Amino acid sequence: MDCRKLEDIELLNGLLSENKQLSDASFRCIYQRYATRVHSYCYKIIKDKQIAEDIFQDTFIKFYQNVRIDKMKVSLLSFLLRIARNLSLNVIRDEKTKHMNYAIDYSSYSIIEEFANSNLKVIQKAIESLELKYREPLVLRLYDGLEYDEIAEVLDITTENARKRVFRAKQQIKTILKPYYDEFIN
Repeated sequence: MDCRKLEDIELLNGLLSENKQLSDASFRCIYQRYATRVHSYCYKIIKDKQIAEDIFQDTFIKFYQNVRIDKMKVSLLSFLLRIARNLSLNVIRDEKTKHMNYAIDYSSYSIIEEFANSNLKVIQKAIESLELKYREPLVLRLYDGLEYDEIAEVLDITTENARKRVFRAKQQIKTILKPYYDEFIN
């Protein structure tokens, strides 16, 4: 089976086929096509390599167990990312429950001092410091290359809200990085 020539709907039909070989081959194609993007999303949202890896694997397991044509009102990628998102949010919620009294004071957290030697690390840390509702759409836009309507599908928000959140995330990143770059230029 040449995965590159098949559309998502053809892979989905093959996955749901009674033919075990066709079903397995279709799943492998879907995995090959979307694994990198789903894995990247999980890592960018969770920031813990092992937990992100577990969520990534669980995403494909849940997808395989629950996929049905009548559920597919969105693209395959959006469907996979929504599963990954729900699993990620469950982990985040559980962590908050465990550490309810633990709060990070970002005003005293100096991104510049800790990561001044590496621009990439500074930018990554700035993204990580964003509130989840802004970090998530920014990651989907920058790292996964999703359009605003796809981001809206994954996050279950309006397209306009997706645009606003990405814009606000970029504005916050600029604010966070401004002192670093002002110091670097002067």
